[in-house]
Amino acid sequence: MINLRAMTKKNSDEYIPRSANKAKTWVRELPITNLGETTRRLYMGLVNFNQSRISSVIRIDIADTLGETARLVLNNLQRHLVSRAFPLPPKSQRIFELKQSLLLELAGSYQLAAVDMITTASVMKRPLLKAIYNAMLYLSEVLLQHYMVYSKTRDTLWHDLHHLYLLACDNELQDTSVFRDHDGLTTINDVYKQANLLALSNPYSLRQGEIERLDQLFQVLLPLVTIHPNADTITTELTYIIHLNRDAHAALVPASDILNSPTIRVLDLCELIEKIDDYISALESNAKPSEYYLFRDIGIGLAKRLIFHFTRVRNRSTKRDVKNESISVVTGLSHVVKVLNNHAKLESLDTASKSHDPSILSSFNSNPTLSTDQAIMDQKSLSFKHSENKQELSSASILMQTWIVINSSSGGYGLLWHDEESSAARVGAIVALRATHNTELEWQIGTIRWMEFINERGLCLGIEFLAPYVVPIEVKAVNSMDNNTTVLPVLGLMLPVIDDVRPEPELLFPAQMFHTGNELKITFALHEETVLLNHRDECTGSFSIFSYTVVKKENLKLEDVIDEEDYSTLWGSL
Repeated sequence: MINLRAMTKKNSDEYIPRSANKAKTWVRELPITNLGETTRRLYMGLVNFNQSRISSVIRIDIADTLGETARLVLNNLQRHLVSRAFPLPPKSQRIFELKQSLLLELAGSYQLAAVDMITTASVMKRPLLKAIYNAMLYLSEVLLQHYMVYSKTRDTLWHDLHHLYLLACDNELQDTSVFRDHDGLTTINDVYKQANLLALSNPYSLRQGEIERLDQLFQVLLPLVTIHPNADTITTELTYIIHLNRDAHAALVPASDILNSPTIRVLDLCELIEKIDDYISALESNAKPSEYYLFRDIGIGLAKRLIFHFTRVRNRSTKRDVKNESISVVTGLSHVVKVLNNHAKLESLDTASKSHDPSILSSFNSNPTLSTDQAIMDQKSLSFKHSENKQELSSASILMQTWIVINSSSGGYGLLWHDEESSAARVGAIVALRATHNTELEWQIGTIRWMEFINERGLCLGIEFLAPYVVPIEVKAVNSMDNNTTVLPVLGLMLPVIDDVRPEPELLFPAQMFHTGNELKITFALHEETVLLNHRDECTGSFSIFSYTVVKKENLKLEDVIDEEDYSTLWGSL
């Protein structure tokens, strides 16, 4: 009898009444101070609710009643997913899956109502508009959550979004505002454009937190994006096409390949791209961009990467070789510099050090150039003379992890991490890589360009190759006109010349640490030089790459030259 009563009580807690008024009472009685129990009742109640037969209008009213509490629960779940390492720890992964399931159940309530109205020929414009809008809004949040944790999107997600959008178009509801005097996503068109923009920003290559900032930016700039029902208005060679009968987001294709069809839409980003480009140009000319507040959380580096992703046709240009071998990976600039410092110096630098060559930068500049293929494939020709052991790495507090190489090309590696524990990987981070079985090989340097977690497989990385070898450097002093307050010393790397990739050697530092025009005093391999930073590459993520020129002692700055007839420096001493 006791067990039966407990079961009856549990089931009643999880049962959402089938009338709007009773549902409001059920929501008021939820134990909000115990969010775990509230989450359980809401989720189990929605699962049961979506399996019951009920009129479309009542279903929408009840779903609306649950909305505020559902948002409170979703926000609480999100707290457990902020600033996490990847792949997510087992508990965090379960929380992520629970949040996704809850969002899908909420979307499912509105989807059922919309489909029921269509199939029973009982269409009422306003309820149908609300049902489609809310279903798409929750599905787009599912999409955003996948991108935030670099997780592969679930199958049929885009198919569901396309189907709902097509229902709205068939009933001429896509441009009708759901809210009045409300900022953000007010129409079905807005939700649909927002979802496609997030997907087109190449989210798996964004640094942690950037996709949320772009989500906020796109909501403000949505009026600059247009969806055309056919290809007649296309005036560019390339354009974005949405296939409503495919399970995929918009794709950039040649305009000549487009055929008019009822299931094709054209996504016009020209005005949006022009707006972002104007912002970049204004920043580069040191002018305050118009409507700067729109981009307050978007730096010039992210803006440039966004333009790159919006205007690039994604076709792989290099052949990949399938691999299945282990590789040692050190992540983060400080750890990379440590592991390089623990390693023996290059033979050319050893020779220069012994001869006390004062022009060490010139000797590095004149090293024989390497083709990209040679740089990544012919590693033995670049091997060091010594190797460090794990005890040395441990004493230097260097985290070295072992990944699996699943493919390689002249441009980089594809890596896989299938352990349950989290890795040190971060999109945009600098990494040092070396074959695990051969510690005599030199540490190659690359950067993590994208990251994606796939269930039943693990965390996949795309590593872009930067250099077959580098020289660690330290910045000891900064001479600049911009009141630089950088805490010294600053660690960095010197990248060598590579044919068809890097015609001149370059310097790599943490992002936003230095600026074009800074004069730095750097030390490396027992030598000291002064360099002037020239052009900076802004599209690199967590680091900046500069071209530079060596400042020779005889090249004094104009203000350092004393005019024989200028006695201004004497007045104070008289």
